[in-house]
Amino acid sequence: MIHARSNQAFVNAASSGHMEVLKLLLEHTLDQEKRDKMIHARSNQAFVNAASSGHMEVLKLLLEHTLDQEKRDKMIHAR
Repeated sequence: MIHARSNQAFVNAASSGHMEVLKLLLEHTLDQEKRDKMIHARSNQAFVNAASSGHMEVLKLLLEHTLDQEKRDKMIHAR
């Protein structure tokens, strides 16, 4: 249920700056692979939307939960 429809709930929460929702979703996704898929869904749309909206705390949270440096680099350079 958390990962339904291309992780739309996660992307929407990041886009709107809803830190508590993001933290809840991340806490309840124990599998790191699923967490990565949630964070990086749809070409890093959560990160791009948060950056476009100026949600710095969301950006920090997403970067903190991305362990792979290559994925972090892709997030930072996503369009």
